Amino acid sequence: LSSEQIQSALELRDGNSIIEAAGWLVYRKEAEILDTPKKDTLDYLEFKAEIANSLLYFTPAREQIHLYEEVDDVPAEASQTSRKRKYVPQPPLQLRTAMSGHLPMIDNESGDHRCRFPGFKSNKPRVYCSTCGMHLSLVAGRNCYKEYHEQN
Repeated sequence: LSSEQIQSALELRDGNSIIEAAGWLVYRKEAEILDTPKKDTLDYLEFKAEIANSLLYFTPAREQIHLYEEVDDVPAEASQTSRKRKYVPQPPLQLRTAMSGHLPMIDNESGDHRCRFPGFKSNKPRVYCSTCGMHLSLVAGRNCYKEYHEQN
């Protein structure tokens, strides 16, 4: 890296730190005004993590990285011997309820998936969300897909 690139990166980092700190102070003041209990208020590091999550998940649709897609980086021989299921974390609530780009997709693979809607795990759904990557039931009488994305 050139000295100009390093200097530019340092200025950007310092500028973002000031913005993050100012945002956190506003957040704390707002929490104080709303009488939010201390245990429900984010500390500075958690606040920065929330900013990072927001920046990762709320990119324009054409540039969006689907962080919750399962990546098959295990060799075929190893996957046949190992039966351990890969953990796919739940997406942040803000992403789940944003309602933009959450289109149902049909999973043609006969994988061992279960409905990820809390409290309903008994079936093997063939529908998953194109943004969240969560497999959810979408059948007559049960629309976990809709409930999952509207849940608060």
